[in-house]
Amino acid sequence: MISQKSANVDANVNPVYANVVQVKLSEFLDEPDELEMFEGWRNWTLRDINRILKDMAKLKTCYGMAAVAMGNIALRKLLEAAADPNVPFKVIEETILTTLKVSVFLKEKSVLSGFKSFEKQAV
Repeated sequence: MISQKSANVDANVNPVYANVVQVKLSEFLDEPDELEMFEGWRNWTLRDINRILKDMAKLKTCYGMAAVAMGNIALRKLLEAAADPNVPFKVIEETILTTLKVSVFLKEKSVLSGFKSFEKQAV
């Protein structure tokens, strides 16, 4: 039998919240044509982000502001995933490692390194 005290406990006392920054990607793109690269980004999963970052690195293209935009997307998706209890920690960890290790920004740094290079912070 459950005691009266136990019966009144609310299991959702501490719900998970994430404040997500909205980003206008067009402000961070090198050329308007690159906007197509980011179409549908709101529907991307963390696995999509991993694949896209690895594909960007394979192309050996010098990404500047497009890499910063990709960093914004990766960071936003990581925040959303952290607030979603259905996303396995392993997927979040893999995305963080990919985001930090894959050299895409100016061919030598991660997409998050691009935030340091600009006067106006992207996030």
